Amino acid sequence: MSPIGISRDGAVIVATAAAANPLDCAPIELLEIDRDRAKVYDLTPYVTTLKVNSLEAISLPESGSAAPLGTEDDIQVSGTTIFATQGRFPLISPDGKRLAFIQDENKLMIHSFVDGATQQLLKRKRVGAGALTGDI
Repeated sequence: MSPIGISRDGAVIVATAAAANPLDCAPIELLEIDRDRAKVYDLTPYVTTLKVNSLEAISLPESGSAAPLGTEDDIQVSGTTIFATQGRFPLISPDGKRLAFIQDENKLMIHSFVDGATQQLLKRKRVGAGALTGDI
């Protein structure tokens, strides 16, 4: 299944896309659909540390400033590569200042784009993927 990210207001959608004809050998692209401006942007060149065809998660902040992308093993926050690490299921906070993700299969991590610090939360618990609210 292809990952899809959508802004809270539904105006911006980010998704992977392949050619309509399965016999066409064109590469999979990462596209941003801006419904308000009726435009489609190719984000593929900004995916510098991951393979687009391996993406399993896309998360969008309200600000639209950066999109966390995740594969089975790695995370990249794109625009330009703002942050890259090992982990899965990246979710960005609504204000775009923090990124929650799972590392080493069961450690809940949070990275601050404000001060660059990354820390483990719930150190005595094993966790799975979930939703990030603005109060973390």
